Amino acid sequence: MMQQTKFSLLFLALISINVFAQTAGYHYRMELPDMRKGWNSIELPNHFYAKVKDDLSDIRIVGISEFNDTLEVPFLIEDNPETVQKKRVYCDIINKVRRGNKYFYTLENDTWKKINSLELDIDDDNFDWRVKLEGSNDQNRWYTILNSARILSITNSDVAYSYTTLNFSTSQYGFYRVTIENDYEPILNRAYFILKSRKSPELQYYEPTSVTIANEADHSTTVVDIELSEEVPVSRIELSVKDDFDYYRSIEIQKLEDSVQTPDGMRAYFTDLQENTFSSLEPGNFTFSYAFASHIQVVLKNHDNAPLNFDKVKVGGNKIYLMARVDQPGSFFL
Repeated sequence: MMQQTKFSLLFLALISINVFAQTAGYHYRMELPDMRKGWNSIELPNHFYAKVKDDLSDIRIVGISEFNDTLEVPFLIEDNPETVQKKRVYCDIINKVRRGNKYFYTLENDTWKKINSLELDIDDDNFDWRVKLEGSNDQNRWYTILNSARILSITNSDVAYSYTTLNFSTSQYGFYRVTIENDYEPILNRAYFILKSRKSPELQYYEPTSVTIANEADHSTTVVDIELSEEVPVSRIELSVKDDFDYYRSIEIQKLEDSVQTPDGMRAYFTDLQENTFSSLEPGNFTFSYAFASHIQVVLKNHDNAPLNFDKVKVGGNKIYLMARVDQPGSFFL
């Protein structure tokens, strides 16, 4: 029994020596105890990301077989992104009618395909209109899909923003009718029927250690500063505000890249992750390619508008997995 125990300890020691020899130059090792023959899904723990390159190119999975042979395990990186499939079809505007200050546009769905979105290409600037959308199969009986959907466009020296897409539950009609009530005729150049399908990612949210919101003295800029306890893959920022008025803000989402000591103290350098518009018409959810970060800033350009009163700030990221294929049993390490 004593000899068997000594042999087991010696075998484990040889495994460790062999694995260390194969991973010389690497600074971190983690045992993978539940690897089975075939494909294995390995979820990377959050503390792991501070130890690897941003593109994960320095990750290796190695092992020792029961015959003391060295194994290098092939794997794929699954970053589980959100995917949106969009089928977009041009539709004919077959009729334009005015009745008082209401303008009616009839669109033909000659393929009779299902749709859940209608994109309007409007050539006007600076408008804020309410739109009614109806569907029909014979152009006699019309059924309401949207009763008072809002579309708008703002163009000035500070903002260039438009929102002219109608979203609704999946429907299937041969004809659709758009009604816009306005003092003058809108310039509707064309329209597109769209069927969107979305695969949501598997997300994890990180609890910030601090969230600081600061406004410049003239209120022209607001900075939302978010710190996390460790470096993790960030691919989503969610913002919500308490205000119930309309707002449109240009925003920049940035991550801390480096800090440098200067004669005036530490200076932080941030790199951009995304530029976008934060609007009361759309959910304040911003997604982008994941980046490892422990310090995020969201910079909002208020210009002449009052700063927003934030309610919640959330930081999340797609869960990242390694899909590894094991061909023979053994002891494995990441």
